[in-house]
Amino acid sequence: MNNISAVDVLPQQPSFVFELEQDEQEQLVDVLQSVTHQYEIDNFENFYWHCFQQSFRLPARLQKKLFDFRAFENENYLLIKGLPVPENLGATPLSYTQTNGENLKITRTLISMLLSRIGYIYSFAGKKNFNFIDDVFPIEKHQNEQLGTNKDFLQWHVEDGFHDAKADWVALFCLRGDINAETYLFQTKSLRLDADTLHQLQQSDYEILVDPTFNSRLKGNRRVAVLSQHEEPEMIFDPAYMRCLTPKAEAAMNKLTDYINANKEIFILAPGEMLLFDNRRVAHARSSYEPRYDGTDRWLLRALMLESKFKARDCFDSGTLRAR
Repeated sequence: MNNISAVDVLPQQPSFVFELEQDEQEQLVDVLQSVTHQYEIDNFENFYWHCFQQSFRLPARLQKKLFDFRAFENENYLLIKGLPVPENLGATPLSYTQTNGENLKITRTLISMLLSRIGYIYSFAGKKNFNFIDDVFPIEKHQNEQLGTNKDFLQWHVEDGFHDAKADWVALFCLRGDINAETYLFQTKSLRLDADTLHQLQQSDYEILVDPTFNSRLKGNRRVAVLSQHEEPEMIFDPAYMRCLTPKAEAAMNKLTDYINANKEIFILAPGEMLLFDNRRVAHARSSYEPRYDGTDRWLLRALMLESKFKARDCFDSGTLRAR
């Protein structure tokens, strides 16, 4: 297990860590203050175009890092440190009715500028709490459910593995941290299992369910393989919402889960840090922690991205970034 704490100052940063220097932070603030188009849900596609246009004013070193990350895929995740967080952040929401405040439009604009150099931010029309950039915070009534708003261990998963428009990339931007809330990543290129187990995981002997953040009218369960047959396999993995259809399938799933738990990377996100990772080849989870539900709890913003809409073209109507 490798512990990579995002709150510690490392003598020599790993290659997947990018930290903005002071002058770059000042340049970024200047760019944000001059942007005239701010985040809006109803006209998001036009807003996102303006973010892409403005992204060429970002610090050159940051632009180069985003280009290299997208073009060469030498790393499956990237941690950007030193991004601005609003001084008037306000209290962590207690429910979704308290989200989408004016004070965070500038942060959502920043996220959109950065991610426009990676792909297309999108969302699912079938989500119960629709947004293109979601708020992630603890909700007391969800504390023991397998949802990102819980306080229990959030089990290993990839985002929306049941859907044809499953994200290629996921971004988590930390507004307010909690040193006891650990984010876990595992990349499939680190996987070392025996040939029989790998073969079983490549069979469509698993059923994945639609998770409860979606409306019930969405299409039902589907049979999938957990791993593709690539050398660095893609993964559909969400044990909390999957059923193993044979005893061999269950044994292989248990071996995979045990291996992931023993070989995870650990991140503790601090304010102004954004963690970007490949949702095809990286599973993620979160430790249990103890929210206070008093407005001071951990608070993230989350965005999903596609490199290209081509693979999911049947899921989108023309001119929209909302997947059906």
